[in-house]
Formats: sequence, C-alpha cells, structure tokens
Amino acid sequence: MSQLIINPRSLFQEDAFDHFLRPWFQSEPSSTHDHKHYNIDEGDDTVTVSVDVPGYKKKELSIDYKEDVLTITNTQASDTRNNIRYAFKVPEISIDTSTAKLQDGVLTVTLQKAAEAKKQSIQIG
Repeated sequence: MSQLIINPRSLFQEDAFDHFLRPWFQSEPSSTHDHKHYNIDEGDDTVTVSVDVPGYKKKELSIDYKEDVLTITNTQASDTRNNIRYAFKVPEISIDTSTAKLQDGVLTVTLQKAAEAKKQSIQIG
C-alpha cells in the first residue's frame, strides 16, 4: 500500500504563498508591495526614509507619525496601482522640524532627531 504525502506548500506557487503569508511572519517594515523599495539612512542629526512611489502625486500620499512609528500610505484607492503602506519604527523624532518631498517618483522624508536622541560623547578622565 503506497502512501500519499502532500506538502501543503506545493499546492501553491512559491511566490503566491510567500506573498500572502510573509507579512504575518516578518519583523521588518510592512508594505503591500510585492518587493520593498525603500532606503533608510541615519545621520548624526537626522533619519532619512526614501520610498519609491512611482505614479503617485503628493496629494495622494499620507505621512503620519504616532507613538514612534512613521507610516506612509496612499490616500486614494486605485484599481491600477498597488496600495502603499509602509510603517517604520523611528523613536525620538522632532516632527515639527521634519520635512518631506516627492521628486521623480521617490518620496523622501527627513526626520530631525530630538535633542536627547543626538549622539553625544563623554570624555574619559
């Protein structure tokens, strides 16, 4: 008598399986894009987050900062484009002096670090 062993993962294409289940098991920033197109750079005074948002206008994007999480989403649903949702944990930011610009399909958010978050050195005596 032969046994039939089914690997549940083999019932789906690898990409489809990963597309639907990866967001539930990842610990990195979330996005509804199939591939993440973002960059985060940290300097002494700023944290810069750049996100690819081709085809979007600035009135179609929303940037929010609450409880140390920067969230970038699209404000209007679209049948022809993917929805955008990025969430980045960025603590100790001075949001009042932070800026954002959209140029050539790239949204760049420059977050100013709060005074207490800036790197300070202690001299050894």
